[in-house]
Amino acid sequence: MTTIVMDFAWASVILMVAKLIRVKVPFVQKLYIPTPLLAGMFAIILGPYCLNIIPFSDQVSSYAGVLMTVLACSLGLGKKGKSSFKTVMNNFGDQFLTNSVAYLSQWGIGLLLGLTLLPMIWPGINEWFGFMMPAGFAGGHGTAAALGGLFEAAGFTDAGSISITFATIGMLLGTFGGMVVINIGARKGWTAVVDKPSALPEEFKSGLYRNADKRDSCGKQTICSMSMDTLSFHFMLVFVVALCSYRGAALLKDLTTVNVPTFGLAMILSIVANKILNSVGAGEYVD
Repeated sequence: MTTIVMDFAWASVILMVAKLIRVKVPFVQKLYIPTPLLAGMFAIILGPYCLNIIPFSDQVSSYAGVLMTVLACSLGLGKKGKSSFKTVMNNFGDQFLTNSVAYLSQWGIGLLLGLTLLPMIWPGINEWFGFMMPAGFAGGHGTAAALGGLFEAAGFTDAGSISITFATIGMLLGTFGGMVVINIGARKGWTAVVDKPSALPEEFKSGLYRNADKRDSCGKQTICSMSMDTLSFHFMLVFVVALCSYRGAALLKDLTTVNVPTFGLAMILSIVANKILNSVGAGEYVD
């Protein structure tokens, strides 16, 4: 337990330094580098695989997959109303279709490369290598860690490292390449929100809402603190789903010998838990 606390403590220190740099250094602000990405770069450089200044434990690489499952446990919680397919498509249809094409293209191209082209260039390469590319590019670090762990359990020993590497490459390309595209688009008048890069809101650069009127509430207190803290109540729900997910995945493996992705099962069980909460009238207390 002390090891986990120290890992998170060091990560918090690095994150704090990265946030100060994002707030104070104009060059970093102009690049719009997310604070966690900046902190991750520092962690790699200062960690045991490079300068070895910060003593992260050997367990730190396993946290991403676990935290991805915890995140998935919360995705289905809190939804109260029903939205028709037509309403959803009217509101988010263009984004949904664009993302769908991008995701399906990445998975298709990745599988095609992994099964056909890459084995011809590098004989003996794992046939699922191509699957790791979209896991990182389209899915990000969380999906990469979760799927990487799943493939490692199935015998692809380097899947986790490879998928995380692709996720990092994708984030770097998306951040720096995206800024280049935005700058070009803004200068040519192709953007709808701003007509030049310097017109972006100040909070986009510093990451701080200096104007108090722009600071929206991020949650509601649904539980009286005389009985239980609201944040503790929500953590309770998330970790109950997490327990069911891990136990459920282990049970399915014993019964079917199939490795069920824990984070995928967590998403399903979070929806089931939300249905149960709504059916007994407790859903209104989930924010």
